[in-house]
Amino acid sequence: MTGLIISGFGLLLFFISVTSFAQGPRDLFFLTAFVGLFSVFAGIQINRKSNKKKFINKRQVAKLFGVSKSTIDRWLMDGKLPNPVRRFGLRKWNYQALVALIKTKPKI
Repeated sequence: MTGLIISGFGLLLFFISVTSFAQGPRDLFFLTAFVGLFSVFAGIQINRKSNKKKFINKRQVAKLFGVSKSTIDRWLMDGKLPNPVRRFGLRKWNYQALVALIKTKPKI
C-alpha cells in the first residue's frame, strides 16, 4: 500500500511539473519532474517487494511439519497439502499458505 501512495504522489508531482512548464522557471520544472519520476519508480519497487511471496522446497516443508520427505509425497498424493508451484523445474510451496494450513489444521 505504501508503494502505491508513493507512486501516486510521484504522478501528482510529475503532472504539476508538466503543467507548470510553460508558466514557471525551467529549473523548477526539471527538479519537480525528477522528483516525480523518482517517486513513481521508487513506489513501484516498494510495491513489488511487499508483494513477493516466500517459496520453500520439499525439505523445508518436511522440516516445517516435522516429518520426512516421503511423508510430504504421501500427503501430496492424498491431497492433504496444496499442489506446489513449479519454478525452474523445481517444486516450491508458498510458505504463507502452509503456515495458514498449520493454523487451521494442526493435525494433518
